[in-house]
Amino acid sequence: MQNSRRKRELTRLLDTFADVVQRLVETPSGQRFITTGFLYLSYTTNLTKIELFGIFSRISTKTNSSTMTVAEELIQEGRELERRQNKTVAEELIQEGRELERRQHKTIAEELIQQGRELERRQNEIKFITAMLKLNHDAAAIASATELPLDEVKAIIDEINRPNTP
Repeated sequence: MQNSRRKRELTRLLDTFADVVQRLVETPSGQRFITTGFLYLSYTTNLTKIELFGIFSRISTKTNSSTMTVAEELIQEGRELERRQNKTVAEELIQEGRELERRQHKTIAEELIQQGRELERRQNEIKFITAMLKLNHDAAAIASATELPLDEVKAIIDEINRPNTP
């Protein structure tokens, strides 16, 4: 008997609650309340937004439209978040591209510097060997003085003795 009284009381309370909610959604501030409640519950409960939408849409057609508006706002918020994330990824890729380009330029510059040093070293070898030839030193003595292989010294001497043809 006590259970049946509790059931009737609970049914009466739920009917009263449903009536209050129905009257609440009839006003603009009540619709804002429903929207706020939907957002609050979507962020603080384990219910999915789809489950919440189903619950709110059963209350009345007014809450259905309020929750549709909130759902559209959440969709837009999701799209905006995705757009920002895509922009961040694009910015990271651009930065990586710039960094790669900077490293490539650095590598090219280092190669050019190395080539310049080798050319300068070669020119200095030619000058030194030319000076040694003017002092009547032979290829073996020049190779010993420059610490270059004899064949390389002979090749440089041949290059020096070759007439310059334009």
